[in-house]
Amino acid sequence: MGKQSNSYDLERAKCYMENYLSKNVMASGLAKYCKIYLFYNSDSPELQDMEVNTFGTGVMEDSVLREILCQGNDLRTTEIIRKMKNCSRDPWELAEALNCKYEKLKNIVGL
Repeated sequence: MGKQSNSYDLERAKCYMENYLSKNVMASGLAKYCKIYLFYNSDSPELQDMEVNTFGTGVMEDSVLREILCQGNDLRTTEIIRKMKNCSRDPWELAEALNCKYEKLKNIVGL
């Protein structure tokens, strides 16, 4: 059961980070629409791959934006979970721990 809980927490943290990155790309004026997918291997905390899709609304190629996001942010699962560790299960509190509360978007490194 503990492993299932860890998997759930990891998936939830990953989703919050994907939303955080997407919203900051849009808030920075780099794209009107943006969807980001993060891919991890269950055996490693390191990011395996990232997919960025601006649906043709970006001011630069999606691949260039992907490189900026990967280089400028610590996207290891251990780091994402660490930020969420002391939060309750309230989604807004979890979002705030990742600095992705909708009313308080902070620009991410590199944008």
